[in-house]
Amino acid sequence: MPYDIQKLYSPTHRLRRKITDCQAMIQLVDQVLTKDFILAISLKTIHQPRMLVETHPSDSKSKVCMLTYYPQFDSESQSPVELIYLIDVSNSMDGQTMKQTKQLAHMFLSNMTSENNSNTVFNVITFGSDNDECFPISIPSTRENIDKAKHFILHSLVHRGNTDLFSVLRHYSLLPSYDQIRNFVLISDGHLNDMKAIVSLLKCHQMKKDRFFTCSVGETPNKHNLKQLINSTSGGGIATVFDSNYRSKWKTKVLHILENTRQPCVNDIVIDWHNEDENNNMLPFQQAPQHIHSLFNGQRLTIYGFINDCYKATLKANVNGYELSTTVFSSKMTETTGKILHCLTARAIIDDWENGLLYINDTENE
Repeated sequence: MPYDIQKLYSPTHRLRRKITDCQAMIQLVDQVLTKDFILAISLKTIHQPRMLVETHPSDSKSKVCMLTYYPQFDSESQSPVELIYLIDVSNSMDGQTMKQTKQLAHMFLSNMTSENNSNTVFNVITFGSDNDECFPISIPSTRENIDKAKHFILHSLVHRGNTDLFSVLRHYSLLPSYDQIRNFVLISDGHLNDMKAIVSLLKCHQMKKDRFFTCSVGETPNKHNLKQLINSTSGGGIATVFDSNYRSKWKTKVLHILENTRQPCVNDIVIDWHNEDENNNMLPFQQAPQHIHSLFNGQRLTIYGFINDCYKATLKANVNGYELSTTVFSSKMTETTGKILHCLTARAIIDDWENGLLYINDTENE
């Protein structure tokens, strides 16, 4: 490993270890593997961008690259932030699922009452076949306004027919947000009507600075639809699963989402592989994820690629009108022979295909 090893341990098995600065040897104390083996490695410079190149042991022409970035930029946006909570109260959100949805919405509102939200305005909308707004327009997140929103959610009507998210978003597309970042936080089971129309709407120019944070609830959420919402917006977002069996993790996830809503909007994220063969179509090239939609300060971004003779890559993005550029290089120490990165790259490409994200044209994904 071409980086200083700070710590190496296994939470599942006892180990004998021999560690130098960049190399380590391990041996199991108990020779029998009766359960899954987990090995954790902590590096000294964990946030340094990295590029690893792997050659297949039986085919020297088959090479893959793995890029790891930890982008650094001003994480606190100076622009006002708008938070729109979209609460699904359709027929599919029944019984326990609806109860969990209201509890989750209450948790989001409760964690907005901090000084970090002084420049935040918000609104709450419940929707089914029709929709209701808590306030006529988004208003400051004062304690009084948040209490009103909690009361609105607690007493909102349920069993409201179909899941017509399109009508809600169309209203906001007619009121583009040019001077502030607009974040939609959707709490739903993901069973949405007319996804093609919604996806087309999110790609329009009026919603270029909008982001989607989806919170899937219920026993059988449609995670594919929720991911599609995020991947269709220019600003990206995060898809988060709120499992009723792990409620102890809900608050951490909520705080993570709220923190990301305050970050600047990042658009036009691309990877320049600096590879001439790719441009000349001499060799097949495949990147995963094929389209990068989200980028947040200090959070790891990993990209895989089947590509030959590539020893330099640059991450480029637009952060509130300013260009972000980070270049990483490979070296002899970061070149390996094996199949691990090949398998990870193949898995990432399959994930793109399963989520309908491998090609821009939907018919090609099918």
